[in-house]
Amino acid sequence: MKELNVLHVGGYSSTNIGNAFYNLGIRHVLKSLPQKINLYETSDKQVYAWSRYNSTSASHFDPCEHFTDMDYIIWSGPMMGKQYVREWGPVLEKAEMMGTKVICLSAGGNQYTNEEVEEVRKLLSKFHLYALFSRDSETYESYRDLFEHSYNGICCAFYIPEYFQSWELDMEPYVVFNFEQYREPSFVEFEGGGCEFQGKTWKGTARVWDPISKRVFKTRGYAEHAFNGLNIIRTKNTCFEPPRKKYYGTNIYLSDTPEDYLNIYANAEAVFSDRVHTCVGALAQGIPAMFMGSTPRANLFKRVMGEKYENIYRKPVTLDSLELDKEREKLRTHLGKVLL
Repeated sequence: MKELNVLHVGGYSSTNIGNAFYNLGIRHVLKSLPQKINLYETSDKQVYAWSRYNSTSASHFDPCEHFTDMDYIIWSGPMMGKQYVREWGPVLEKAEMMGTKVICLSAGGNQYTNEEVEEVRKLLSKFHLYALFSRDSETYESYRDLFEHSYNGICCAFYIPEYFQSWELDMEPYVVFNFEQYREPSFVEFEGGGCEFQGKTWKGTARVWDPISKRVFKTRGYAEHAFNGLNIIRTKNTCFEPPRKKYYGTNIYLSDTPEDYLNIYANAEAVFSDRVHTCVGALAQGIPAMFMGSTPRANLFKRVMGEKYENIYRKPVTLDSLELDKEREKLRTHLGKVLL
């Protein structure tokens, strides 16, 4: 059997540790295939860094534009967004010229608007693309006809139980709060409240996007140290910002190692977050999670939960582990078939 040279272009995880969850999942699933794969890994272009410092791609070195002797290039994450595909051109042109097959794996969009889909399709239609493995049905339906092979898959972060072994923490029961986009909600017991947890209903503060308070809030502490008698551990996914802003509070956790976060989730009673992959990191390990954000990237929950996906906005939920096992195996099987 021929050895395959595969370059995986993964998410830039220092601005979002959740990207590392699916990066590691992709590494795992590729290594678990029967094919002999020489896997090489790099990160995608640092779009987050450009926007934060008013920089542009012209000032950044991109090793992807200088690849050699690859059978496949795999892109992953929300690459079907305007700010990403605009930067793909040189790499896609080189891949076409060298006969390197392009695969989008664990692929999602960004805004999921008609305008975005139209612009992404306009670019991708210029190239012969080999395979699409989406992480949500919306991405699959929007782009499947542009690829030689396509499969309505799941996010590869759901492979966490296969590549990560948690270890027990000797501490009092706790919940995880992870809020990066919105103010952390202050929960009060309230009949008819919008959150169900441990047999009670709770009402949280309004979640209003406010860039100023987002910065200030991190420096003025937090109101509660416990939720329904459970300690609160507050994780911060973005280690790119100055860490001094993040440690004004109680039980704050910040790391650049994804396994640290996964272990904290694995030992929690529940996880509450406005970040999609924080919830995925808990759900994949059988820990209840409630999503309290507002982004179309959350479409990936719909893919694994079906009609019940809206429950994740109302209360901490879990996934059917047997169904998730089946989804992981189906994705692995389809990926193995196209990597020939």
